Amino acid sequence: MGRLDALAQALGHADAQALKKVVAQILKDADIGTYFSKYVKNPTDILKHVSEMITPNRSGNNMRNVDFPDIDLIVRNTLENYMTV
Repeated sequence: MGRLDALAQALGHADAQALKKVVAQILKDADIGTYFSKYVKNPTDILKHVSEMITPNRSGNNMRNVDFPDIDLIVRNTLENYMTV
């Protein structure tokens, strides 16, 4: 069992995929895209700041090593799923 599955189970979910579905629904129910749009006129502008989204101190908290291409992919997936781009 991986750490994410263990975390998901500790939170009362079957596995990491089940937890992912719950978190995704919370974000959709909260209409996070509309909230975010209040602060960012063009959602893709956030991609200009990927290089600022990880620092050595912050990366020490990650469950695995990530690099800028990983962060870029996370941001792009988030924009695609929760924002009107």
